[in-house]
Amino acid sequence: MLIKECDLNTIIASARNKCMLVSAVSFESRSLAAAKKFKAMSIEVDKHYVFDYPTIAEPIEKDKKIRGEQRDFFEGCFNGLKPEFISVQSTSLTNIVKRMELIFSDCVKNELFIDISCFSGIHLIAIATAMFKVDIEISKIKFLYSTPKSYGFQNKYHFICNDIVHVPIGKPRHLTHEGHAIGFVLPGHEPERLSIALEELEPSRGVIVLSRTSERPDFLCSSYYINEHLIKRLTSIYSDDYDDSDKNFNKGWVSEIVDLFDADKLSELVDDSIKKARKSNAPLILYPFGPKVHTLIVALKMAFEANIDTWAIYPIPKRFHVSSTEGVEKTTCFSVNRKTAK
Repeated sequence: MLIKECDLNTIIASARNKCMLVSAVSFESRSLAAAKKFKAMSIEVDKHYVFDYPTIAEPIEKDKKIRGEQRDFFEGCFNGLKPEFISVQSTSLTNIVKRMELIFSDCVKNELFIDISCFSGIHLIAIATAMFKVDIEISKIKFLYSTPKSYGFQNKYHFICNDIVHVPIGKPRHLTHEGHAIGFVLPGHEPERLSIALEELEPSRGVIVLSRTSERPDFLCSSYYINEHLIKRLTSIYSDDYDDSDKNFNKGWVSEIVDLFDADKLSELVDDSIKKARKSNAPLILYPFGPKVHTLIVALKMAFEANIDTWAIYPIPKRFHVSSTEGVEKTTCFSVNRKTAK
């Protein structure tokens, strides 16, 4: 997979048809960033789909106020265009996939933009699965992602798990041979959530991918610091599944640092994990708690190219805090392309 950053002015100037936009209501301010950018650029939006999925964020009254204001903004954002609000539980992969399939089937003649900034990991897996099912050309879809100015209160907030879901990626799968599973960990700013997911199923082998952005190196430092105990514990594990072709043949877990938009390197790590899983007839397990861009790329790779049992383990928080993130640092528009064989 390769990521191509896109200039909105160029896309809009060359587009023969109107645009479709997919957004989400959230307690995070960055959920409005893409729509505000479209409005400021006077981009004509023909259809606007807004996922309005229920979560509990505290303080509850502030959460209700923020979400109400966001719905009002979306209602009046594009010259009276009434958005279609989609209320689907964030844990319902099947229903999200169905809604995304309908959206993809509707974008044949329109330019489709999906703002993934405030989608959950399950939403991103649903997007990849729906794209695989309708066999849409990946590069046709444009994605938008807004990085926050800071990650806030969640580091001091005790994580309470409401449920743990096992989510198939791409084709319907059976989770078998868990004892030989390969893990693919995307750590973020919720170490307790990752810990709970690993308690559910902890492979003896895998890769940990930490994200880096040149503009905000402090995000990498913060992510490593709060996940340090888990990272050190995992990378100290040695595996019984020997592979003489691997220079670290008995090294259970390894960690890598990948730039936020370096889909090429991220894809190589996924390819390597797929090969190991296929050789052991084992499932590949995703732990999607890092940046949404990385979760999307890995999910697309697994859906379109893995052809093995691929799953994600995803603890559902009982509550969030409205100050989990603050502000908007930057909004990036990008497309994803499948890398052709040389």
